[in-house]
Amino acid sequence: MATLTRTPTTVRVDFGPWERLCTGRASYEFPTTAVVSATVLPDPVGYLRGARRGLSVSGFVKVGVWGLFTSRRTLAAAYRGTPGLRLVLAGAEFAEIVVSHADAAALAGAFRRAVVTA
Repeated sequence: MATLTRTPTTVRVDFGPWERLCTGRASYEFPTTAVVSATVLPDPVGYLRGARRGLSVSGFVKVGVWGLFTSRRTLAAAYRGTPGLRLVLAGAEFAEIVVSHADAAALAGAFRRAVVTA
């Protein structure tokens, strides 16, 4: 499962071995100032729709890049049964990041506080 690491200046998403195959990268790093909003998705798998590159097992797992033919591409590692953290970004390679995380609510709260104080 993907891991999220946040420092005062950057956010880094590291992907597991098979997730790397689906996303085409080992990790993705972006500045914390790029985060516009953070929300919790109770069903991150159902949230992701449209053209994609990666793995999609309907209702169970979606890992890869969604929105291939649009300007709003989403990098995702979403799993059924685990809430997702959705980060909307500005000025980054991806418009959104969706990552399943057991503590998504606490992470979203921390990101929201950081956006307000910036």
